[in-house]
Amino acid sequence: MEIVPAGRVQRIEQQGLRLPKGFRINLRADGTPSLRGFQMKEEAPPTSHPGVDWAALAGRKRSPPSVVTEYEQLSTMQSRYGDPMEVRLYEAKIAALTGMHREGWLPIDWNAIASSPPPQAPARPNAREQHAAHALSAYKPTLSEKIFGAEKRRAELSQAVEAARAHDEHEYRALHATYESHRKRWEWFNVLARSVLAGEVCGCQSAIEHLGPFSTFKSFGSSLNVAITRPWCIEAWVIGNTNRVIPTETIGYTPTGRISRKETPDPKYWAIYQDHVCSAALSVGREIFAILPVPIVMVHVGYPYVSSKTSHPDCSPMLSVAFERTKFLSLNLHGIDPSDSMANFEHRMDHKKKTGLEPIEPLTPDDLDVLEE
Repeated sequence: MEIVPAGRVQRIEQQGLRLPKGFRINLRADGTPSLRGFQMKEEAPPTSHPGVDWAALAGRKRSPPSVVTEYEQLSTMQSRYGDPMEVRLYEAKIAALTGMHREGWLPIDWNAIASSPPPQAPARPNAREQHAAHALSAYKPTLSEKIFGAEKRRAELSQAVEAARAHDEHEYRALHATYESHRKRWEWFNVLARSVLAGEVCGCQSAIEHLGPFSTFKSFGSSLNVAITRPWCIEAWVIGNTNRVIPTETIGYTPTGRISRKETPDPKYWAIYQDHVCSAALSVGREIFAILPVPIVMVHVGYPYVSSKTSHPDCSPMLSVAFERTKFLSLNLHGIDPSDSMANFEHRMDHKKKTGLEPIEPLTPDDLDVLEE
């Protein structure tokens, strides 16, 4: 955990940390901050609801691979090829840190899930038994079988009928087990879809808890908590990365083609960090809007630091934004500047060119002009 300059810590502690309703600072076993609410899981384990195919939910797919994926691939190549990949890796890392919002899951069609018919129960197979029974009924002993006894052969055919019946029964049980798995999956998602469409908090919470694919934040060391604080509003608190995630050197090529390394000027350095923080907020908003048809998603990004008073990890809010669904979905997320895009929404952010993001008082649902039904 980074220890920030004394002046910044003093400003943070003088202002105090007032979290939006539904959140409270706690410390995990490893000393990192967490928040009361329910913490995100990458994917719900199949054992939670037997038979649920999480990856194939209603044909749900991710958008085309983005700069985040490219950076991960180049990191693997860098370990193999070394310096020749250094410039590309630097450029990919900056693009990944500031482009988290460009990749995400496509929206869930809850109406399609709610109206989908249940799976059909399998018919009981009996082809093997019928074939064996036909062989038994059609059996006519030959002359030699009549002389030496046809009962043995008749008994063998009777046993074949029983074996065929058992084989058919085994196949039916396997088919029925698969059907039950699909039926439970359909039933769980059908109930969940109807609950979500009805705006029930328990259904919306289950959808986010089990279907929220927030792996991008994990890959960059962030943590995320989400809570439903109003029928029309979901709040998410991201414990972000410190500014150390941004490279202090700019790597490129000289006019002669050699690799150049220069210290990144403060304005550029803090501008990249601001874009990273805003990209994280946009990514959270995109993922939640893809899961739920909620009107407002509020995202608060906190800066982790070590308190000089207690020497314990803490965090300070540095961005608080309220995304309105219609306006958010109208954005071209592949073309926007993350920091500039905040102007489209009610937000609080105080960015200084030479020192970066300053502590702010986060928004609350009460600050928004929303008419509750």
